[in-house]
Amino acid sequence: MLVTITSQSQDLSKHHWENRLILLLTDDLKDENFTSQLAELETGLKGLEERKVIVYQVFQHKMKMG
Repeated sequence: MLVTITSQSQDLSKHHWENRLILLLTDDLKDENFTSQLAELETGLKGLEERKVIVYQVFQHKMKMG
């Protein structure tokens, strides 16, 4: 599931005691560090789901969850 949220701020408190969060922050979606981290996380999606890990990609006042 990918959701893009346009916002200056995001209330992450809904995840408190429910989920583990990973925030990937970037100014450039083509940045090598960003893309390699994202690719590494995507290889372990089943493990992330089992551990209730949610990955947020944050760039230019937008947030994508997935």
